[in-house]
Amino acid sequence: KDKIFVFFDFEATRQITPQTDTLDLPTAAERSGDFRQLCTTAGGSFNGSGECVVNGVAGGTGQVWDPYAWAQGPQNQHLSTTYVPYNNLANYASAGNFIGGTGLPGGKGNLINPVSLAILKYIPLPNNGSGIHGNYINSGGNVADKNQYDAKVDYQITPVDSFSGRWSTSWGHSQNANLFGNAFDANTQGPVQNITYQGSANYTHTFNANTILTASAGATHGWAHTQGVTFNGTTIGIPADLATNPVGKIQTAPSIAIDGYAAENSNGNFGGQEYSVLLYGQDVGHFEASVSRAFRNHELKAGGEVRLHRINFTQWGIPNGRWEYQNSATAADANNGSSGGDAMASFLTGFATGWSSYQDPAQPATQNWQYAGFVQDNWRVKPKLTVNLGFRYDLDMPRTERHNRMSYFDPTLPSPIAPQVSGIDPTLCQACNNLRGAFEYVGGTNSKYPYNVYHGAVGPRLGFSYSVK
Repeated sequence: KDKIFVFFDFEATRQITPQTDTLDLPTAAERSGDFRQLCTTAGGSFNGSGECVVNGVAGGTGQVWDPYAWAQGPQNQHLSTTYVPYNNLANYASAGNFIGGTGLPGGKGNLINPVSLAILKYIPLPNNGSGIHGNYINSGGNVADKNQYDAKVDYQITPVDSFSGRWSTSWGHSQNANLFGNAFDANTQGPVQNITYQGSANYTHTFNANTILTASAGATHGWAHTQGVTFNGTTIGIPADLATNPVGKIQTAPSIAIDGYAAENSNGNFGGQEYSVLLYGQDVGHFEASVSRAFRNHELKAGGEVRLHRINFTQWGIPNGRWEYQNSATAADANNGSSGGDAMASFLTGFATGWSSYQDPAQPATQNWQYAGFVQDNWRVKPKLTVNLGFRYDLDMPRTERHNRMSYFDPTLPSPIAPQVSGIDPTLCQACNNLRGAFEYVGGTNSKYPYNVYHGAVGPRLGFSYSVK
């Protein structure tokens, strides 16, 4: 009787946060290749040759140029040599070539990229006026569910032995609104799931009125998975080696960024949200114990602890490609912002000039150990004077990686470029005749640690208290 006490609780929350976005989406005319509205929006009109004229200047603001009919400028920039009459890609046949000399497919509309055209089938039509900007408004709800329970037991085993244990589990699910209703809405990361387990145990044994042993152990395991929105890019013409990432066989829509056009949450305008697919697991374990003993005018305490940290992390930043489209691709001069061009027109031609990328992620699996020990004495020298004496030692081991996928810089090794710089005039490069420093990988004949173990973490302690009354 009165030996066991049990506690349990459960908590759950359900939350939906409204979101409304105003976006810039291509109009029905632009989807067919007709960008005449660029000229009229800029306050211009077309002359008899189909060239946009704004404030008396022809071929500048509001004009679309052929990115494949080009020459190299004096600053090595891209110069387009042919404008697209009336900004209508559908009625224009480019005689240009891909970089490398391969000719474009023949016939009118050959500037329109079939992949871009296929992507547009997933993009809603404007629903807010007939302008180019702010022409689409939609609302949705961001969902977040959280759950947690805790259980605790206290047990007085014997008059001198007691035990307590705790276990907690929390888990949840969230997902941002998908305003397009398909894989090309960059607002959503897809389903996000997470779970965390925590457990601890504590034991106390009383040897006698002066000596007590306490010990505790605990562990935490956390796991999070952001799934992205699955999409097979081969269905829109993306090559198979881009459509499926070799790490984890991830398939998401490519990320499309269109400069100057409003997007969702500062993400790409269309396609999979960058850095959204994630697997993250982490573990922490610890054990600690101490003995306290009081005798005469001393209170002695000594103990130690061990901790283990583990992290497994994979984030697919751009698993299936990113393409950024800018005005410069369809401008007369890539270095002149007032020489025409439009990023949405550049997207329809498939001519990306901004940051475009593709990534296979690293998959680090790391761990490190920490050790510590201490001894402490509260010594009551006199009724009014107590001196605190102590000593603590910590040993933090460097982090290691399961497959030795870490490197470090060794300043003592010969530099790999030493043969190329040897013999240079010492007045120009004093270190070149004996250049040192190179990167090395851990493991093999090298240490598994990326840096040396530090053994000097010694912490002495000295303090006192004095009663003036």
